[in-house]
This record gives sequence, C-alpha cells and structure tokens, in this order.
Amino acid sequence: MDSLLGHLYSKIRGAPEDIATESLCYILKNSRSARKKFIEYLYGNSQSTEDLIFKTQVTGENNERPDIIGMNEKRNEILIIEAKFWAYLTDNQPVGYIKRLQKSQYDGLKVLSFICPDKRVSSLWNELKRRCQKTTENSNKSVIFHSNVKMNIFTWKSIINVIKQELIAENSKLLSDIDQLNGLCSKINEEAFLPIQDEELGIDVAKRIYGYYGLVDKITDRLKTKIGADTSGLQATGFRGGYRRYMRVGEWTVDLQFNLKYWIEEAETPLWIGIKEEWDYNPIIQKKVESIEEVDQDNIFINKNGETVVPLFSPTGVDEATIINNLVSFIGKIFKVLNSIENNR
Repeated sequence: MDSLLGHLYSKIRGAPEDIATESLCYILKNSRSARKKFIEYLYGNSQSTEDLIFKTQVTGENNERPDIIGMNEKRNEILIIEAKFWAYLTDNQPVGYIKRLQKSQYDGLKVLSFICPDKRVSSLWNELKRRCQKTTENSNKSVIFHSNVKMNIFTWKSIINVIKQELIAENSKLLSDIDQLNGLCSKINEEAFLPIQDEELGIDVAKRIYGYYGLVDKITDRLKTKIGADTSGLQATGFRGGYRRYMRVGEWTVDLQFNLKYWIEEAETPLWIGIKEEWDYNPIIQKKVESIEEVDQDNIFINKNGETVVPLFSPTGVDEATIINNLVSFIGKIFKVLNSIENNR
C-alpha cells in the first residue's frame, strides 16, 4: 500500500524534489539524534562535526540556490545538499556550490552531497565528475577538492534508511513522517511515466527534441568532409527512443545516434557514437578511446550489438554551429587514435 504522499504523488503540482526536500529538512530539524547520524553519514563517518542548523533554498551571491544548507552556530556553511530525482543539473551544479563552500570561513572539512534515485547514481556521478574535470575518485564515490571540500553522492533509499534506524532507536514520533517521505521517494523512483508539467508542453520542448535529430544528420554530413565518413548504402533509422545514422570510417563501422535509453541509464547526454571494426566487436577500441584525455572510462560501455559506445557531451549555452564543431572535433580525435591501430598492423 502506498503512503499518503506516495498516493498523492501524481496530483502534486510543481517539482517533487521540493516536497521531498522540505520533508527531509523538517525531520532533521526535529530530531537531534537523526540529524547527528545524518551528518556523520554524509561525512563518511570519518569525521564527526558539530551540530548544524539546516535551511532550504538559501540563495548565494551568484544566485545559486541549493536545496539544503547546513550551518554551524557561527553561521558558517559546512554542508550543502542537492536533492535530485530526474531534473537536470543547473549551471551552478556542482561547480558553483563547490566555490560557495570554499568561501566559507569554516576551517574543517566541508561537504557537498547529492541525493538521487538508485537508477541515476552512475550517470549523475559521472556527469558531476565531468563538470568538475575530476576523473579520479575514492572507492565510495567521493572526491576531494582543495580548500577541504568533499563531493559525494547517495541514494534516497540509503539516506532514508540511516535516518529511520535512528528514529526507531529513539522511538520517535517522526517515524510516520520518514515513512511518508519514503513512500513519496519510492513512488517517484518507480513511476515509469512522470506527471506532465505545464512547462513541458511548450513548443520549445518539441523543437529541442526535433533538433537532436537534426544534429545527428548535420554531424554526419560534417564527418563526411572532415574524416571521410561514408554513408553510401546505409539508411537513416528511427527506433524506439531515438534516431541513428550508420557510416563507415576506414575499417570502422560507426553508429551515430540520439538515444533516450542511454541518456536515462548511462550518462546525461542525448548523443552517442558506437564503433565496431567492420561489423565485429574489437576490445582494442575501448582501450584506445579511453586514452583520450577528455574521456572518462566510466562513461564507455559495450552494448548488446558489440559496439563500443561513447557519450558525446555538448557544450552548453552556445549556438548549433559551435556544438557541431565541438563534437566533430572530438569524434575526429577518436578516429585519430583508432587509425593508429591500422597503421601499426
């Protein structure tokens, strides 16, 4: 049976993150023991810190507005929490938040934590690292920046379990509240079709999706002139959740695509390129691609067709021509390292 908040999920107008954030903050404010355990958990139990005052939606000097901040009694910000479900990262996430913590007068370790559904941990974490230009991490999905700032990521399920166990131990009246939050988060995590928001019905959304199809075609055309891509005899293909263009580049078979499934499950970008040798899997492809400086090996995978699949991350806030130039340049680097295989045979 759904919790009350879970039952009402489809009728909630606005961002579900806001309801979950306010619920979490309310529980933390009203249970000192749960608050202490929560802080220790985000710190990795490696450093106990003082009790904190939690507030939501506190705007910074650059108009960044994290979901929750934790301040000590001197009003120094020590902890920033960003509660995510499926919404995109804003321009300030995470770099603006890291800079905000670096400016804090607190001398100890400061933490930026992201909370998200289980299914988004991998793709969101890789995107956070990419935006920070961090390719190395600790084993528990955390990275340390200068000025004693740590960034990490947790699931809603793990956060709720930690708090709930503490509330059970003290027989708290807040147990029903954490169950309500758990019900809401579970519903959002499992819901296949998210409630439609008014802003999602604008023509701009349709133009954006349609534009991705056009980008695939335009990038393909540019690759013909830049690296000799050949599409003769190969048709553009639509499929459930996307659109692809096949081509040959020397000995390589290439699959350039707009893919919603990969976007949801693998990395936070709509555009991808899959590569085989002729029509066969070659493990050397992945090894060579991973040698490119801009590539994070966590973002590369082998699909069921034996293609080595690489995400194409577009620059933001720029025009279409700049996006095409940037992605074609990156794809050119891929085939430069792959052609070194052929030249050494």
